[in-house]
Amino acid sequence: MIITKKYRCKAIVLLLLTFSMSCATGNFLKTEVMTEPDIKGNYTVFLYDEGWLKKVAVLDLEGDDYEFQILGSTHNYSVTNNVPADTALKESLMFLNTMQVKLRKVLSEEGRVVGYQLTPQFQITRFGTAEIFENYYRVDNRNVYVSIGLKHSVEKSYKRRLY
Repeated sequence: MIITKKYRCKAIVLLLLTFSMSCATGNFLKTEVMTEPDIKGNYTVFLYDEGWLKKVAVLDLEGDDYEFQILGSTHNYSVTNNVPADTALKESLMFLNTMQVKLRKVLSEEGRVVGYQLTPQFQITRFGTAEIFENYYRVDNRNVYVSIGLKHSVEKSYKRRLY
């Protein structure tokens, strides 16, 4: 089998693209579900609202090594700094305005809690799952970039119902 120069160049470009994309992904923080809210300290509270379906509250623990930033339009979220834990939790629950809320802790690479995420839970019959969000916390130095999105199947179902 003879490999021509044209195909060799395509293969090299494909390998370089694959390599560059894998290097650009960065590190992601993990989240774990909490059953009992045991939140202490002061927080920066992000209340993200992109319509009735996409509402998420993110609490960034102040005074740690990380600073959260929401990836999205500044028109879609509000930020309040230096909020005590109990007030941050109450404000988040009032903002989500639903009976079922899932609380997750956001863990640093060392396993320390650096923040929390609160998301509404939906009836499983509505979207096929109660957990409709795919949120990511990407770390770059001391910045944590928060990407808020819906699961692909939910997004597809939601758009189909709109049109």
